[in-house]
Amino acid sequence: MKTNEEILIEFGKLLVGKSFDWSLSDVENLRTFSKPLLIKDPPTQYLKSLSSEEYDKLLNFLPHILITQLIGVLHIFESDTPFRLIYKEDGNDVDLASISEGLSTEVATEYGWVSQFSKLLTDQQRLPPLLALPQI
Repeated sequence: MKTNEEILIEFGKLLVGKSFDWSLSDVENLRTFSKPLLIKDPPTQYLKSLSSEEYDKLLNFLPHILITQLIGVLHIFESDTPFRLIYKEDGNDVDLASISEGLSTEVATEYGWVSQFSKLLTDQQRLPPLLALPQI
C-alpha cells in the first residue's frame, strides 16, 4: 500500500493535470480552433474577439479562477458532509481528507499541487496563487 504522502501526490498530479491544466489548455484551444462545432459558439467567439492584450490579461487571471474553483470543490470533501474522496488499494479505503491537513489548502500554497505539478504555468505564475493576484 502506498504511503499517505504518495497517495496525496498521485491525487494532486491527477487533479492538476486533468482539471487545472486541461482547463487552461482548453481556453487556448477555443481561441485558436478554426472550425468550432457551432459557428456562433459564444465562448469561442468571445475569446476570438479579444485583443492580444485583453487575452493576455485573461490568461494571467484565469489560474486564480481555476484554483478558487478547485478549492471550493475540495472543501466539499473536507467539510462536515457525507461526501468523501476515497482512495482504494488492496482492499483498503483511505479518505483523502483524513490524510491531508486540508485538501483545499493542498492546491494553492506556494508549494501546493498547482505550483508543483502544473505543466502550463509560467515561473512567474508559480508564486503563491492566492497571495499574488495579477495586475490587470
